Amino acid sequence: MKILLALPVLIFANGCSVKESSDSSAGSSTTVLEGTWSTGCVSADGPSSKRVITVKGNTISQTFNGFSDASCASDLVQARQEATFTLGAAATAPAGAAKIDIANSKEFLTPKSDVYVNSLNTSPGFGNYGKSDWALNVEVEITGKKDDGSAEPETTEFNIYSVSGTTLCLGKTSDTNDGKSDAKRPTTLATGVECLTKQ
Repeated sequence: MKILLALPVLIFANGCSVKESSDSSAGSSTTVLEGTWSTGCVSADGPSSKRVITVKGNTISQTFNGFSDASCASDLVQARQEATFTLGAAATAPAGAAKIDIANSKEFLTPKSDVYVNSLNTSPGFGNYGKSDWALNVEVEITGKKDDGSAEPETTEFNIYSVSGTTLCLGKTSDTNDGKSDAKRPTTLATGVECLTKQ
């Protein structure tokens, strides 16, 4: 999940309990995460972003849109992830959060501006995933690759989540808690505009 983890983190849980219910009409299991969730415009003194997560059964689709301005008006890049997940027990910290493990990830990248395309094609250190023929609005699968193009086996992401009403807050990774193992799950949740609202 290199690119999506590098852009503010991921997934979720129920602040009170984690439960599943049978959806006989669909023939699948649903969870408290079922549905579509999105952030508003998240700005960090310059570039900004929006995130949309759609959950159906045990599958999760996440789209991250990056913008070059602070008001989410100027498209820059889109990263997309398709994966499956498993909900777990209550997390060690923080209180009210629960575990979520994300696996079988496929990742895609789409340049949304000419400036971004040029940077990918002319600056090897920019993180072009070993390609020099990127094109505007053309999605490229980057599954199993580091940003320099070398191989990187996909692994399970270990995260946390909390759901309160229509608000979903995800774990925040750090150098120490990078989500690469159960022992390194995030121990803090996103807050404010970084949380997602059910649509």
